[in-house]
Amino acid sequence: MSKEAIIRALPEEFVRQMRDWVRSRLGSGFAMTGAYDGMGPSSGYAETVIPILYGAVGDIDAAMADIPLREREAVRLFWEREGNSLRWLGRRLAVTHETAEARVRKGHELLREELRLIRLNALRYNEAAQRAGAFS
Repeated sequence: MSKEAIIRALPEEFVRQMRDWVRSRLGSGFAMTGAYDGMGPSSGYAETVIPILYGAVGDIDAAMADIPLREREAVRLFWEREGNSLRWLGRRLAVTHETAEARVRKGHELLREELRLIRLNALRYNEAAQRAGAFS
């Protein structure tokens, strides 16, 4: 399977978040967001700059820290070097390209589950704080 096929199999929002995560690691202040999908062309007077949503980037950092090193490194290199092939990734990880692909797929699965748990915990925290009157 190709890297493009792996990316196509992922939810679009997850792909955006991972690309934002890479941009934030490289020091870029700009990213992509689905909030502007379907909007018409700009008026021509100004170009809209979409900022990185650092909360989502922080969630990915936290989730990445919780997945096993083998999968974490495979996922990190997969996104940081998105233009490179699975064969390149396999050589970089000193494994076959099939093993590299398996690690990336497993890493994505683990990462998405960790992100789900992080968001669920944040939701529960906010609900508990709201019930306690913290936002009054």
